[in-house]
Amino acid sequence: LDGDRTPKSSQISTILSKFNKKEALVLIGTQIVSKGHDFDDVTLVAIVNADSLLSIATYKASESAFDLITQTIGRAGRADKKGLAIIQTSFKDDNSIKFAINNDYMSFYKNEIERRKLLNNPPFYKVINIEIIASDADLTYEVAKDIKNYIQVSNENLIILNPREPFWYRKQYKTNLYLKCKKISEVETILDEIIDTYKSKNNILVKINVNPIDY
Repeated sequence: LDGDRTPKSSQISTILSKFNKKEALVLIGTQIVSKGHDFDDVTLVAIVNADSLLSIATYKASESAFDLITQTIGRAGRADKKGLAIIQTSFKDDNSIKFAINNDYMSFYKNEIERRKLLNNPPFYKVINIEIIASDADLTYEVAKDIKNYIQVSNENLIILNPREPFWYRKQYKTNLYLKCKKISEVETILDEIIDTYKSKNNILVKINVNPIDY
């Protein structure tokens, strides 16, 4: 069961129906398997390579891992039969895995909220992704540095992360500049001025995304 390979709801329903009727005794799938399904006779679930959940480049990686592992574990032993969950990981002491195994939401929350506070991540700070796209790698990077310098001069109290090296993206070059602030009102004027500066330039595209889900 894979959302990409079975995009139609009818295909998903067919697979789930076969599994419920025991025409298929093993269900292999992506994250789509983990949530919202109630199988009375499932007694074993396994998460292969749980470490990949922790390596996603976002501040929400631990939260997503905890959520998915908790949900997956919950698929086994839902009726009157005991369930067993097997998790493949090299980081068994990672907090998101450890707390998920014990279904300990409050301990995970306390640990995660302190970590986000320490790193100035949401909900304590707003994150703004300034995305720069151009046909030339050097131009892309220069624009990113110019925008960073402009923001620093405009408000030296803001947290600005260095832009990454431009990478090839849909026949152009792209980089990201991340800005952190406690209130959006601190940067509204600055962002408006950046938009005004680059909106008329045909060779450069600047996108601004507030609180991006993939940061």
